[in-house]
Amino acid sequence: MLNVRIRQLSLPVSGTGSPLWAGGHALARAKRRAGAPALIARALRRERGRHERIRPINGAAEDIDFVRSLRFRLAVALLGCAVLGLPSLAQAAIGLTGWSGSGFSGVDNNVGFEFSTTRSISITDLGFFDQGVDGLAVSHEVGIWRVSDQSLLVSGTVASGTTAPLDGDYRYVAVTPTILAAGNYIVSVVTTGDAWLTNLVAPTVSGPLAYVSGRDKFPHETASLVYPNQSAGNNHAPANFKYDITPTGNVTFYTDEAAWTAAVNAVAVDSLDTSAANVALADEVSSPPAQDAQLGPQLTFRAGNTGLCASFTLQTLQSGAGLTFDDGEPSPSSFPAGTLSIGDINDFEDDDFRLTFPTGSVFAMGLFLVNNIQVGSESFSAFGSGGLLGTLPGNSIPDSSGNGSTFVGVVASEPLVSVRFDEGAAANDIAIRDFRLGCAAEDPDADGLSNLAEQRAGTDPSDPDTDDDGLLDGEELATGSFGAQQVISTLADGPRSVFAADL
Repeated sequence: MLNVRIRQLSLPVSGTGSPLWAGGHALARAKRRAGAPALIARALRRERGRHERIRPINGAAEDIDFVRSLRFRLAVALLGCAVLGLPSLAQAAIGLTGWSGSGFSGVDNNVGFEFSTTRSISITDLGFFDQGVDGLAVSHEVGIWRVSDQSLLVSGTVASGTTAPLDGDYRYVAVTPTILAAGNYIVSVVTTGDAWLTNLVAPTVSGPLAYVSGRDKFPHETASLVYPNQSAGNNHAPANFKYDITPTGNVTFYTDEAAWTAAVNAVAVDSLDTSAANVALADEVSSPPAQDAQLGPQLTFRAGNTGLCASFTLQTLQSGAGLTFDDGEPSPSSFPAGTLSIGDINDFEDDDFRLTFPTGSVFAMGLFLVNNIQVGSESFSAFGSGGLLGTLPGNSIPDSSGNGSTFVGVVASEPLVSVRFDEGAAANDIAIRDFRLGCAAEDPDADGLSNLAEQRAGTDPSDPDTDDDGLLDGEELATGSFGAQQVISTLADGPRSVFAADL
């Protein structure tokens, strides 16, 4: 949060809430620590060069001219960063930020705490508690695990001594940025050799996070980093982490269908299971396909045929590859019924695919990946009208090998243009099934019907009176008489009221 005051520039750093300003030199040091954009660094150098000449000889007084000029120019630079999408002056947020009471333990084990996040975050650093902030006796391996499948997603080793950077009570090591989708995770560490923090009272965390419980390993394991398999009776916190909200800040990925459904609470949600009858609703398919039917490289599902809130197109992305319904070729065995395999098995192993949404009304989507082997090189990306919104890397997608299924979904704050799955280096045969769409409950023509209702009724979402009879579409649909305008017959037996729909 940027907090520009008339008399003082105060920017919280690293979640500490401490004012950044303490004179020109302190600000310069702080901007280096915080990784300020180059344009801010240039502004600092330029302003110091212009005003250094008036600094008192003893250096004790504040350079008032420099301060006043810098406040304005730095505020403008930060505003420019926001507009241009450049990084802000603030550092990554710290996961665990405080507690009202605590204790220490010397037990050697794999220990940590479980936390949840309600939106996608990117892990940037992992840390270990330094009692007395005087250095660590030994190095410690820290990692983050996904609770749903106990997968280790990211790890790093915090060095012994005082070489690892200290932030608050924890020493950190930078790691390759790793995106965590909304869900539950555990940060843990091998505690051997150093005392660690436990018995926390009222632990607090930042942003979209929630502290769930302490975790540890039973029986104890002290040799290497392993999954902490039980909830602890105490609130542990030997490890910590830093994170960024995913770069664009307007898209969240989910690997749990229930969490995705709960998040899609402001839009209408529709489902299209990939049964033979539903696949036959695609423009390119004339009848329900049999097992092993080759369907071509593209399937177009129109809202008017499917009853979904929007139309979409599914495409394979490798030249020559196609979609197969209920593929029976072993991989390791026949795919489950009601699936669409990507690519021509044993000929095309690049199982990349894309879903495109042409209507501009889809804000959320999901599907199930079948027989997907988890690898870090694959990815699932969402795109809006301005390009890439965000990417969920492969190591954040749960494994579904052995013909299992795993859900992958996204919720965006702007209309989705497309989503894309890139298999990366994996060569396993995958399939997909069961599409989920979330469409905005918008009424741009103010006729009392949402876009979803208009699509289902066959009315024009941009025309409040589709049939030009003087009644709003919403009024007609509410009475069940849309398309049934009253007319007067000229039948020989005399005038009587009939409806156009009956003629």
